[in-house]
Amino acid sequence: MPSYKGSCACGAVKIEAEIDDPTSVFICHCNACKIRHGPFNSVIVIPEDKYKIVEGKDNLSVWAYTADSGNPLPKSFCKTCGVALFATAVPLPGMIIATAPTFTEAWNSGELRPSAQADVAQKLSWIDTLAELKAM
Repeated sequence: MPSYKGSCACGAVKIEAEIDDPTSVFICHCNACKIRHGPFNSVIVIPEDKYKIVEGKDNLSVWAYTADSGNPLPKSFCKTCGVALFATAVPLPGMIIATAPTFTEAWNSGELRPSAQADVAQKLSWIDTLAELKAM
């Protein structure tokens, strides 16, 4: 099983995870993700025992909000740079919902990549036109 390393933006929190399928990332279009991450969020669900905080655990803060499902969603983020690293969800006991781009090298290389979408009914209407936009 491949191991992936990552961190928050400032590097104060370092993570490592064993991920069975690097294409198991999904894009979430729910309103809660849009508020916190932009037009969508890219996440990967990983068993808790396969996700490790290697450094900076004391630099994590947790904020729980109510997800669109009505369940609490505690999200852990870096106290210094504010990057959300992972969340835990009531409907997924024993699992971590990791922010995929925090595994920067694997994300930027395309090794970790989305293969599914969630909450598509809430997707912004202009998302499908992104591929047509002119690069700047």
